[in-house]
This record gives sequence, structure tokens and C-alpha cells, in this order.
Amino acid sequence: MKLIILLALLIPSLLFGEVETDNNVAGVLEIISAASTQWVSAIKPAGLWLFFTFITIDFVLTFGLMAVKGADFGGIWVEVLRKILIIGFFLAIFESIDYLKMIPASFAQIATNATSRDIEPDTILEVAMNLVMSLWDGMSITDVGRSIAAVIAGVICLIAFGLMAAQLFMTLVKIQMLIAGSYIVFSLAGWSYTLSMATSPIKALFAAGMELMFIKLVLALTIDTIENLQTTVGNDTGSYVAVIVLSIVLVSIVQMINGVVNSLLSGTLGGNSTSGLGVAAGVVGGAAAGVAASAKHGAGMHEAIKEARKKSANGQGSTMGNLGRAIGEDFANTIKGKNARSTTSVGERAAETIRKNK
Repeated sequence: MKLIILLALLIPSLLFGEVETDNNVAGVLEIISAASTQWVSAIKPAGLWLFFTFITIDFVLTFGLMAVKGADFGGIWVEVLRKILIIGFFLAIFESIDYLKMIPASFAQIATNATSRDIEPDTILEVAMNLVMSLWDGMSITDVGRSIAAVIAGVICLIAFGLMAAQLFMTLVKIQMLIAGSYIVFSLAGWSYTLSMATSPIKALFAAGMELMFIKLVLALTIDTIENLQTTVGNDTGSYVAVIVLSIVLVSIVQMINGVVNSLLSGTLGGNSTSGLGVAAGVVGGAAAGVAASAKHGAGMHEAIKEARKKSANGQGSTMGNLGRAIGEDFANTIKGKNARSTTSVGERAAETIRKNK
């Protein structure tokens, strides 16, 4: 169970091991952003072709019917001016992708101005790693009960913060996909009967930008809270309970944001605005499944994280990348049957792998 959780949290490192950056998730986002630019380059010409095709059909139908009805010159001129304004607006959007990017970027800037923090997925993962290290520094073989409590609190913290980082990551990816797909929908602006549908991408980007803003606001508050808590965590059992409760509450709030945005835009308070409670239940359930984890396993993973951070400090990759590759190698050895008789934990073997690779 613990191996599955760690692999899920480190999946960017395992899948994108070739990305040699200090922030692995940021590297993945750069790859997706570059791919999105290529998508736009392929989609935009098709969208423009459809746009002008719809314009031609619309002009023939609109002015043909006006001619049959014997419309006066003033009515025709008003209709021409209306269509020129609409066509000009959407042609400007087709001309530059920057107009679309400005919508979510503006909301992100509002969050940065409000918190004085530029929150990225890697920021959350680094905070989680530091907190877990503080938790596990208090473990001792002579105090098994306290060590197990530290392991459980650390697992819940990793799951919760991993989910929060994933939520931010998915929102950023969602924005890239919305921008790329918008150019097909914008082509519908060329026909009067489908004009209302052409504004849907703008509404969607507005909603995604608002979601991004709220996520960054909540995560900035989360980091501030964790940094204050980190100075006292691990001193007693109560601090472990505080970490567990705080992790569950914060991940519930982040998962609730999408429902809150939908409620704001629709004017109704739907049931999805409290969906974070279901996620919290999943976090608790996942942690309960890991209660059997021993202090020995926690100590082993603690050592692996330390070795990964040392290697990163020496300029050899990132912490998450080093840890991910070591666990991935151990996972491959397990599949091959090389670890069948091993009495050491995943963390101990990962730490040894990192030391050997120096």
C-alpha cells in the first residue's frame, strides 16, 4: 500500500525522468505547454476555415432574405456593421493566443498579489516533504507507539498534499486544453444561429481562471500555516493529531473549490460544493489502510528522503527525481523477483540505491 502511495505521488518523476530540472512537476507543465502550442498551430487553421465558411453561409442567408423582404438601406447597413464588429472581435482572438491566456493569467496574478507567493505544484510538494521530515525526525526505535503515530501522520500528510498539488496541476493542464480547443468552437461565431455557442470557451476560461485563483489563495494560506506548525511539530503526540486534522481539512477545502466556482457562476449552491468531504473520507480510509506500517519502514523512507536531498544539494538532480528513480528501480526489482527474500523496507533499499548511484 505504501509503495503504491509513494509511486502515485512521484509519478511525474517516474514518467518524466528525462526532465532534468530542479522542479520536476514544473518541467512536466513546460512539456504540456509546449505541446499545447503545437495543438493550437494545428487547430487554428481548421478553425479559421470553418469560421470563414460559416461567415459565407451566414452572409448569403441573411442578406438574401433581407433582399427578398425588401429591407431598406438603413437596416442592411446596421446588420453589416453588427457582423463586422462580431467578425473583427473573433478574428482578433484568432490572430493572437495571448488574448486567451490573459484571462487565467489575470486571475493567477490576483492571487499572487493577495498572498505575495507564486504557488506552483512543486511548492506544495516541497512543503509536504519538509513537514514529513520534521515529523519523522522525532521517530525512535525505543518509542514504537510515537514512531507509528509519526508514520501515520506523515502518510496522511503526503496523501493530502499530493492531492492538493494534483488539483493545482490538473487546473493548469485544463487551462492549456481549453485554450487549444477554443479555436474550433470560435469558428461557430461566423453563423448567427451558432454565435451564442462561440462564447462558451471564454466563459470556461473565466471559470478555470477563477478556480486557479482560489486554489492558489488557499494553498498560500496552507503554506503559511504549515510553516508556523513546522517549528513545533513532532514534540508530542498532539502535534501529530494537529497535522492529520489540518491535512484533511485543507485538502477538503481545495477539492471543494470547483463546486464553489460553479455555484458562483450558476447562482445556485449545488451539492458539488461540498465534494471535498468525500475526498477527506478517502484520505482517512487510505491512512487507515496504512496503519499497519511499522516505524522501521517509516525510518527507512526517512533515510531515503535524506539521501535524495543530499544528492540534490550536490547538484545531482532534484529531490523528487532522485527519490522517484530509486523507488522505481526497487519496484522493477520486485517485479523481477530480486526482492522476494529481502527483509529490508522499500525506504531502506531506496536509500542504499541512492548512495550507490553517487
